[in-house]
Amino acid sequence: MINFDDFIYNKTQVPQNANEKSEFFKNLEQQFQDEVANSEVAKEYFKQFNESSISGFIKSFAHQKASLAQSYEYYERLYNETETRELGFQNKAEEMLEAILQKKLFNMQLLWRAGKLKIEGVDIGYDFQFWESHITSCPFVAPIEEHEVEILRDFLLHSNDCDEMVQHSYISWQDYDSIMEKDENGLPENMPAWYDFYDMRMGTGALLILPDHKGAKEEFYLELNREAMRKENPEKPNPTPVDSRPTLFGFEEEFTKFANSCETDDHFVELFKYFDYAIKKRNSRFDEDVEYAIETLSNADRPVYMSAHLKWDEAIIEAANKYRATKIAEALDPAYEEYLLRRSLGISGNQTTEELRGINSRDSICKMYRTAILNGRKFGGEPADFNY
Repeated sequence: MINFDDFIYNKTQVPQNANEKSEFFKNLEQQFQDEVANSEVAKEYFKQFNESSISGFIKSFAHQKASLAQSYEYYERLYNETETRELGFQNKAEEMLEAILQKKLFNMQLLWRAGKLKIEGVDIGYDFQFWESHITSCPFVAPIEEHEVEILRDFLLHSNDCDEMVQHSYISWQDYDSIMEKDENGLPENMPAWYDFYDMRMGTGALLILPDHKGAKEEFYLELNREAMRKENPEKPNPTPVDSRPTLFGFEEEFTKFANSCETDDHFVELFKYFDYAIKKRNSRFDEDVEYAIETLSNADRPVYMSAHLKWDEAIIEAANKYRATKIAEALDPAYEEYLLRRSLGISGNQTTEELRGINSRDSICKMYRTAILNGRKFGGEPADFNY
C-alpha cells in the first residue's frame, strides 16, 4: 500500500488559506490540462477517438485529477474502509442535520421564485444550487431549531421512506426544475421524501403551489440572449469531413481507462485505483446493499429482527436500514449539540461568508447565467440589472 506522506500534493504542502488554496488547485487543474495536452502517450491514446471530443475530455480529466489530489485522504479512507462504525453514524447524523438546512433553503427558494422574498446576494435561481454546496455556511438560512431535530428523528424512526437518505446522500436538494417536475398525476415527481415529511409536520406544503415568476422571467431573458447570439453568429456550413471515430466522453470510467494507459505518477496511479473502487462500490447497488446490510447487522449492538413477508435480500436490507436509521437518530442529539457549539463559536466552515460570496460571484456557471440574463434584459430594452 502506497504511503501518501510523500505525496507531492499532501495537505501539508498545500496552502491553508482558503483563497490561496482555491487558486492553487485552480492552477493545478490548468497544469494537468497542459500536461495531458502535451503528452505523447496521451496523443497516441487519443488517436482512437473523435478529435472534436478530445479537448473537452482533457478538461474534465484534469478537473477530476485535481479533485483527487485535493481529496486524496477521502479516497484513501474509502478504499481502505478505515472509518469506525460509530463515527460513521455520528457523521451521518451531522449530514442529516444538513438536510434540515437544505429544506429551509428550498422553502426560501420557493418564496424567492414567487417574488415574495428578497435575499441579499441571490440574483438568479442557480445561486441556490451554489449555496446548497455550502449549506452550513449559508448566511441567510435560519438556524436549526430543536423541534426540527425532533421532526427529523421521527422521520428516521417512523417513516418508510427514509431509506434513500439512510443509505445514500441526496445530491439535488436545490435543483428546482428537477424536483418540481410533474408526473402524470401533476405531482412533483422527484420530491425528496424528507421534504414531504417536513412539509406535513410544519404545514409548509402550500409553498409548493407558489408560481415560479422568477424562473419564467429568467428563461425569457435567456431566450432573448440566445436569439441575439444566433443572429450575431449564424451557423456556417462545415465542410470538414465527418470524424467517424467514437467520441471520448468525460465520464468516470473513461478517466480510469485513460489513467491506466497514460498516468505515470505512482500516487495518482494509486488514487485512480481508489477512484475506480469508489465508482464500482457506488454502481454495484444490489450487491453492495446486501453486503453492506449483512456487515451492518453482524456488528449491531442489539438484536435486530427481520420482516417475515419479504424476500430474504429485501428483509436483510430493510432490517439494516431500520437499524442504521435508529443509530443515526440516537446520534442526532450529540450532533445537534456540536452544531450549536460551532454556531456559538462562529464556526460554520473553512471559509468566511465574504469569501464564499466572492467564490459565488466568480463561479463559472453563475457568471454564465448572470451574463446571459443581463444581456437578455438589454436586448429586450430593459435595465441590465436583476430587478425583475
